[in-house]
Amino acid sequence: MNFKITNVLIPVGFFILFAYFLNSDFRLVLEKWGDNIFYHPCEQPIEYSIGSFDDKFGISQDLLLTALKEAEDLWEKPSGRDLFNYSSSGKLKVNLVYDYRQESTSNLNDIDQNLAEGNIQYNHLNNEYKNYLNEHNIKIVELNNLIASYDEKTRIYEAEINKWNKKQESSSKYEELVMQKQELERLATQIEGLEAEANNMIPQINQLAEQLNDLAKKLNINVEEYNATSGTMEERFEQGNYIASTRIKEINIYQFDDYKKLVLVLAHELGHAIGIDHINNADDIMYGINTGKDQKITNDAMNALEMICNK
Repeated sequence: MNFKITNVLIPVGFFILFAYFLNSDFRLVLEKWGDNIFYHPCEQPIEYSIGSFDDKFGISQDLLLTALKEAEDLWEKPSGRDLFNYSSSGKLKVNLVYDYRQESTSNLNDIDQNLAEGNIQYNHLNNEYKNYLNEHNIKIVELNNLIASYDEKTRIYEAEINKWNKKQESSSKYEELVMQKQELERLATQIEGLEAEANNMIPQINQLAEQLNDLAKKLNINVEEYNATSGTMEERFEQGNYIASTRIKEINIYQFDDYKKLVLVLAHELGHAIGIDHINNADDIMYGINTGKDQKITNDAMNALEMICNK
């Protein structure tokens, strides 16, 4: 009786164990093992396609594909190998994932643009203010010179009049005095006009000074906003990553400053897709941190690629 029960329990137990492993990690292990055996990136190009695409990045899918082709070329040209190909059904998915990283970058770019435009406007206003102020100062100097000349000529004229009244000089002297009086009247008119011009410039100068002060305050606020926004961002955050499992292979792009930086981060993640780990060379595109410089594929990266290809 016990023998018969054993004969039944053992097959049932094996069946339960087989079903369990088939539907859990055991199957994943088998799939990963198979991937490692049949994964030959240097003999067969890795086919990629566009996966999720968030248009809040402000670029088109065509532009992303162009950037991917440039990222391909960074690896393929120096190595002389066909490592990647685009295919609409490519298993390697390239995703644009918009989150706080790109949002912060976009905000910083907007503030930076406002600062740049504000600085241009400030410099323009400042030059206009200085020109008006300089012109006003020139008029004031000219006015003061005219007033000094008028005062001197008035003093001379009045002295000559006193002599005339005492001595009753000739008629020719009288005509000279008339001409002096006319000159004084001309100077007085000129002084009055120049003084009006100088006074009329004062409201414009004051208005420009007020605009400059307002803009300076605004620019200072923008600088504070820029610092506050940049302060909320992590000092070093992940711009992208490569995820490979038995079920998915994908590149996620989270942040880039411009098109050139997009190409570089794509090239970095494509390097991981080939199988290259981070390289301890700050100039290399596979360095673990984006230094903000023009990182490139150095001999270190090429050596790592050749090691993978020659396995």
